[in-house]
Amino acid sequence: MLFHLHVVQQAFLRTWREEPRDTPYPTFDDTPSLGGWGRTTCGEMESHVAALTDAELTRPMPVPWVEHVMTRLGRPPGTTTVGDTLVHVALHTAYHRGQINTRLRELGGAPPLVDYISSIWFGRPEAEWPDFPPAT
Repeated sequence: MLFHLHVVQQAFLRTWREEPRDTPYPTFDDTPSLGGWGRTTCGEMESHVAALTDAELTRPMPVPWVEHVMTRLGRPPGTTTVGDTLVHVALHTAYHRGQINTRLRELGGAPPLVDYISSIWFGRPEAEWPDFPPAT
């Protein structure tokens, strides 16, 4: 699940930056390496999004995997914008964070509070990353 979450984030980042879609994604032998890749992707996404203008946010952005979408919908998808895809990535990430936390509880863990509103209550703190090495 963690790998899927980070691959989707990276896929949209590549699309926003108009990078080649066929570049293979890395594989990982352990969680710290995957975490380092996620941490690096998060930083790259923050930088990219911060630089977007209002005009760029409203620019139509057809996804390169439109054939897959058409198969699922049975028709061509409606027009999306860069801003729409930003919202999608945030919601997709939140959805899977909930699934991950459910699994952690099933395994006896105590996952952190990840609701958006809780970050506001705590004064919008910076992300606290474990000692994962940044991806190179």
